[in-house]
Amino acid sequence: MFLAFPIITLQQKEVHLLIIGDSLAAGLTPHISKIAKKENIKFHADGRGGTTLKQWVDFNWAEKDFKKYEHDIILVSLGINDYGRTDNRSKLKIRAKKIVELAKGTPVIWLVPAVKRKSSQFVYEAVKDSGALILDVRQLNIEHPPGDVHPTGNGYKYWSKEIWNFIQHNVSI
Repeated sequence: MFLAFPIITLQQKEVHLLIIGDSLAAGLTPHISKIAKKENIKFHADGRGGTTLKQWVDFNWAEKDFKKYEHDIILVSLGINDYGRTDNRSKLKIRAKKIVELAKGTPVIWLVPAVKRKSSQFVYEAVKDSGALILDVRQLNIEHPPGDVHPTGNGYKYWSKEIWNFIQHNVSI
């Protein structure tokens, strides 16, 4: 007796990646977009130069983006601009937790910037207990112009590849 069964191909769920944040998020956007396209991932970005975590929470920008864009993974680049505003510093931990709460279980990866060590450490301390996964960029050798928080083009490209490696090793997609 010979039995024939149809071959069933299970289609994988479409994955959506969202990045929100400041000018670092904006700088990462074209590089992450290329990786996402290559990996067949839908990518959405909202990077706004000079913005703070205070603005993203208090003006509901994060909440609006979370409703507007499908997302299975959220990248966040925020906090470095809050360091320069002493009135924002005291509530950074609370606001970081709020971003994670607004994500409603979606994995959040917080990108701790690589330069300006004191402010980067401040961001790390503020987000380490927020519930987000943390990619501490200080551990990477990212190319920067002297004294600038923003990487060079090659620095952003390298950082984007490391973000993708981090996602692959830390988030089930």
